[in-house]
Amino acid sequence: MDKGRQYIQMCKRSKEIQSIWTPKAGDFYANSDNTVLCWIPGAPQSGIIKNGFKIEPGAKITRIDPLVWLPKLDQLIEISQVPGTNFRDITFVFYEWVKRPYAQKKQAANLFFSSLEQLWFAFIMTRKFSKAWTGEGWVNL
Repeated sequence: MDKGRQYIQMCKRSKEIQSIWTPKAGDFYANSDNTVLCWIPGAPQSGIIKNGFKIEPGAKITRIDPLVWLPKLDQLIEISQVPGTNFRDITFVFYEWVKRPYAQKKQAANLFFSSLEQLWFAFIMTRKFSKAWTGEGWVNL
């Protein structure tokens, strides 16, 4: 699981992916301090996650902390699926995409990104939302 700064930024700046998050036990997220945590419902300090915020009710004060969902590899592969297409076909398209020059870069995507999560995330953003990662944000292709 990629917990690095670049992956957190890629996720944070993708409203498209953040908007589809339905929190489930075992999901990873980064809080406002960029600390990566795993959500375990019912555990002390887990709080409630709703609409991308962690809500911790207290006796006098309720804390609200913005969160960034960090999809795991299996979740990214699930998001990448296209109705009517099987898993094998999408995976083949992904492996072909990885070898091509990425967006305006002169290098292949697998040389630009440093983890499988980053590659699959960029693949989804390119295929589904026509966006590319510049190293600082998503831009329209």
